[in-house]
Amino acid sequence: MLNGGFETPEKTPPPLLVGCDCTQNAGPFTPLLRPMLHARFPSLALGALGVTQIGLTMRHLPAWPCPFFHMTGIPCPGCGATRACVALLRGQWADSLRMHALGSVFLVVIVLLLVGGLLPERYRRGFVAFVERFERRTAPGYLFFVLLLLYWAIRLATDPAGFIRLMKG
Repeated sequence: MLNGGFETPEKTPPPLLVGCDCTQNAGPFTPLLRPMLHARFPSLALGALGVTQIGLTMRHLPAWPCPFFHMTGIPCPGCGATRACVALLRGQWADSLRMHALGSVFLVVIVLLLVGGLLPERYRRGFVAFVERFERRTAPGYLFFVLLLLYWAIRLATDPAGFIRLMKG
């Protein structure tokens, strides 16, 4: 751009994480997980909540109930995911799929959040940049939400009473 005969460079926003080349990882999709991974505390907090929920359920202790299900009587799109994760961790693949077919995705997200929060800063930068490149190119978050809603709708449409019984445990 010319300004009074002098060329001035275009201003680009600085990367959110010092030393991270995240603004240079162009792709067609906006990352969903990267913003949480950029800040250590939200990443750790969400990962710890996931681990706590799964841990309480594994020990048959009271965990956080689904507020949507308890207010409406209709299971939410994520209902059954905690028990699906527990079944996966116990090696009960069929039970996991019966509880929630996307339970493994929930586990992967919890692991990514914990890794993003626990890695030393110099390794975390590369990890966050890798996750961002992957998200920009493949849109896993968007695909997950679409699949989650479709899976929920199919479960409600094909056997609503069975789905509700399964969630009541």
